[in-house]
Amino acid sequence: MAKSKQFKKNIAFVAFDADDTLWENEPKYRRAEKLFLEILSKYVSEETILEELLKTEIQNLPLCGYGTKSFCMSMMETAMRVSNLKITTEELHKLYEFGKSLLKHPIHLYEGVEKTLELISRKYPVALITKGDSLEQERKIFTSGLMDKFDFIEIVHEKDEKTYLKLIEKYNIEPAQFVMVGNSPKSDILPVLKIGGYAIYIPARETWIHEIIDESNINCFDNYFKLKKFSEITDVLL
Repeated sequence: MAKSKQFKKNIAFVAFDADDTLWENEPKYRRAEKLFLEILSKYVSEETILEELLKTEIQNLPLCGYGTKSFCMSMMETAMRVSNLKITTEELHKLYEFGKSLLKHPIHLYEGVEKTLELISRKYPVALITKGDSLEQERKIFTSGLMDKFDFIEIVHEKDEKTYLKLIEKYNIEPAQFVMVGNSPKSDILPVLKIGGYAIYIPARETWIHEIIDESNINCFDNYFKLKKFSEITDVLL
């Protein structure tokens, strides 16, 4: 209880991640990977396919950033490489069309998101901080119907200590007054804890392996909270 009181005392600003925190997103990539395996398994093993796809995705991040377009480019590049350019035009077209359909994927909010955001916004300024392709993220935010729930919306290229410090300076607050809520230990939690902010971790059903870190790296922080579902945020913040 003492820890909760200390948590509440200093807060001046609460920020939320978008994908897989407010709405489901990652499972659509797992479905794409399933099709990817079906098409390419005749060329190499499934284990090799997934290893090569992840390697390509990570290598392309500095050039393409995060998001569906980057993922689709990585799929096409990996498909040509692991098949030694033997993949057919028809197979590439199938991957392309499926990848394109991901951009139109419907937004399904997690249970309790709207009500919880409304309650939190009555007490604190709230922001949405998401990374990825600007056009794609803007479409998701608009489609979600949550745009008017936030005082600030930030679409960034990366979520690291440098980015959070810049945003905190922009909001004219101290790190100890800042709370970040998200599902990614690597992007939403650890960098915020390292700069002295508070972080609330809500694990998603599925998280991209690149965003996962050993929880021992974050469990050692006193300003870290782990919840089971989104609506529990009010128990911590209100």
